[in-house]
Amino acid sequence: MHHTHHKNTTELIGQQITVATSTNQSTVGLTGKVVDETCRSIVIATPRGRKRILKNTVTFTILLQGGRQIIDGHTIVGKHHERLTK
Repeated sequence: MHHTHHKNTTELIGQQITVATSTNQSTVGLTGKVVDETCRSIVIATPRGRKRILKNTVTFTILLQGGRQIIDGHTIVGKHHERLTK
């Protein structure tokens, strides 16, 4: 499977993600669909309910056509519409 690690220009809402690393160990391995995004956080719908994750505390993976994309949350802090147009 192809892996990339770079600044994310993909819309996150609707994507299936998995938390790979986190300063909060209870969120490592958390998997779900992104249902909301703010400047500093994302909300993931999981089987155990919705979880708000601070972007600057995690690295996560999303599955895209052609492979997985690894995203460092620090690189996506800010308004998502600004990130998408950069």
